[in-house]
Amino acid sequence: MAATIRPARPLRDKRPSGKGEKHMKRWAYFFCICVLLVLPAARGMAADDVSWKASVGMEYFGGDEDNAKFNEYRYQTNSDFGVFTNINLYSAPEGSNLYRKFLLNARTQEDLDLRLQQGSFGVYRFNLKFNRMGHNFAYDAPTLYSGNGTDVLTIPDAVQTDLQSSTSTTNLVSRLTPYVDAAKAIDLSLKRDTFATGLEWMAMDPFTFGFDFSHEDRDGGRPFGGTFGFGNAVEIPEPIDYTTTDYKMKAEYAAKPYYANLNYGHSTFNNHDLSVLYDNPFRITDSTSASAYSLNYAGGPSTGRTSLPPDNTYDSINATLSTLLPMYNTRMTANIAYGYSKQDDDLMPVTTNTAVAGYPLPLPANSVDAQVNNRLYDLTLTSRPMEKLDVKVRYKYDQHNNKTDELTIANYVRTDATIEGSSTPTYVSYIKRIAELELAYELMDRTTLTVGYEKETNSFSNGSADSEDEDIYKISLNSRALDWATGRLSLEYFKKDSDYPDYTAANAELPWMRKFYAASKDGLKASAAATLMPNDKLNVNLELSYGKDDYKDSEFGLQDDRNYTGTVDADYEVNKRLTLNAFYTYENQKSMQRSRQWTPSSAGDPYSATFSDVSDPSNWTLEVTDIVNTIGLGAEVGIIEDLLDLDLDGTYSKSNSKADFGSAVGIAPASPYSNPNMDNNAFVPLDFGNIDDTRMLTVNTRLNYKLSKAWSTTLGYQYQRWAIDDYQYDGYTPIMVTGSGAYNALLSMDTLYKPYKVNTVYVTATYSF
Repeated sequence: MAATIRPARPLRDKRPSGKGEKHMKRWAYFFCICVLLVLPAARGMAADDVSWKASVGMEYFGGDEDNAKFNEYRYQTNSDFGVFTNINLYSAPEGSNLYRKFLLNARTQEDLDLRLQQGSFGVYRFNLKFNRMGHNFAYDAPTLYSGNGTDVLTIPDAVQTDLQSSTSTTNLVSRLTPYVDAAKAIDLSLKRDTFATGLEWMAMDPFTFGFDFSHEDRDGGRPFGGTFGFGNAVEIPEPIDYTTTDYKMKAEYAAKPYYANLNYGHSTFNNHDLSVLYDNPFRITDSTSASAYSLNYAGGPSTGRTSLPPDNTYDSINATLSTLLPMYNTRMTANIAYGYSKQDDDLMPVTTNTAVAGYPLPLPANSVDAQVNNRLYDLTLTSRPMEKLDVKVRYKYDQHNNKTDELTIANYVRTDATIEGSSTPTYVSYIKRIAELELAYELMDRTTLTVGYEKETNSFSNGSADSEDEDIYKISLNSRALDWATGRLSLEYFKKDSDYPDYTAANAELPWMRKFYAASKDGLKASAAATLMPNDKLNVNLELSYGKDDYKDSEFGLQDDRNYTGTVDADYEVNKRLTLNAFYTYENQKSMQRSRQWTPSSAGDPYSATFSDVSDPSNWTLEVTDIVNTIGLGAEVGIIEDLLDLDLDGTYSKSNSKADFGSAVGIAPASPYSNPNMDNNAFVPLDFGNIDDTRMLTVNTRLNYKLSKAWSTTLGYQYQRWAIDDYQYDGYTPIMVTGSGAYNALLSMDTLYKPYKVNTVYVTATYSF
């Protein structure tokens, strides 16, 4: 169907961005914090009982310091030099109940952690906090889009016009390449600022009252996916511009034998960009056809639009009552909680494609009016009916009730390209009931045997299964019978039976498919741990664990999942001047899944008589293995007693993952589809031998010199190296192409993390009294 040049862009969210207002708030918060921190702390320093520790340092980075992975969780200024500060102050005037605590951690004037606590023992406690941290996703990511950080991403019309004029997918690549080579480079990162305060009033013993408030701002962008169909996916910068405000109030009563509390909380989430509108790189005009969702330059919309997290609120109230009962030293604890979630943002338009018949298509409502109610009742009895026996009985009722009205979209438009009929989303509600019994018996001095049984019953509305029943059996042995050793052994077996119906053709799913979270399964968990202290110089910890899930009733879906973990760590004091430590951890996880490649009314269709058997050459299996080895070594060396010492430590972590495919090979599909040996994947799939195979090495050395009782200095060196081997990196370019050079459905921003090697030298000076 032919289309005309698009009209003015669809309406963007009219809500103001709020960024200027948010920056003003940040400076106001920071100013208030400085005033409230410095004045009380300075006054406290005049008191007799003051402890103070302050450090200032400089660091120099050499190597790949301008690397998003290296700077992943800090707000980095992309400088070779850095300055960091740490201040700890504690003031408690003699003869007074008053005290003050002050903490400042800052790095390069960006990463920041400021905290103040002031109080009077037994009377009140006041807290104030400001924290800033970053999260870096990619540096110098190439993109054709303008508008990074906003909810409208545009590409010059001339570029779209040229790419729409492509004559083939190979020609599309040749036209696209120079634009990508000349594309602007952007950084994708976000900054999180959190302001929090709280007051606890304890002067009315046995009553305590409290109030907590926090406000968090997040700004920036991160990699995000947009799509115009199976043949045209794009990576775009998602705008991050939202705030979360929480406050909590509490009242507490504690006087033996009673304890009670009442809490109320409210949370508000505001997103200043409720959706993101982005240009189609390959279309300047809207068009549609029966196959538009599988095309790129040859058809589809000129713009796409994706919703972002909606504004929402959450209110909660909970109460706890605990008391001793007059028999068998029994304590009863009851907890009741209610939660209420709501969001009522306007619904987005059905499509951005003006060529779709009937555009603009009607919406079933102006807003979603979504709400979810939660209820929780929890009752626990603990008792000691005889000297060596402890008993615990518990019952828990947890209800999640999604009361959102179901809205039917009369004309659902697939990827803004083709009308596919109506669509009615459904929402899952559930009730979980848990009954638990636990008996702990002291077999001998400091050795306890614990056995337990737990019954969990779940019922669902619109769930994959209507109901689930799970039985869990537990046994453990804890011993501290030896002065030089402690140990624990535990074993847990569980069996879940799920009322999971076969799918029908209307579900467009294999009739025997089972989603793992709702499928029947048998499982086992076992663990062992020991701490050995044969003398006062050696300490050894050992931990082993094993777990497995078997989905015996699932013909398709996850078949089994197994994991093994082992850890050993030790500390050894060779002499007063030398202490050694080491650890090693091994992790192994394996899973197996099974499915089928099929197309309705063709080869492998389980709803046709020809291919209705569970066994079929179109079936395939996938076994995924993840193995991680981590080792660490360290030493503390006293070179000159009480004057000069050396700290050494290093860790090395290696992860290896692979995916092994299996599939019977039948006859390639042909028409008519009447041969049961026809195979939708008439080949042996390639295995992936390198999935997220990473290597991480960190080495630290610190030379500490004590100049005087109050002054000390540290000279340090750190080496960090991170490398990755992953099939996604093999031949990777922002423009994905086939072996013949044709466009292959993805235009990315090259946001995969890059390997790095960084050397850091730093020096600090510390003053304390």
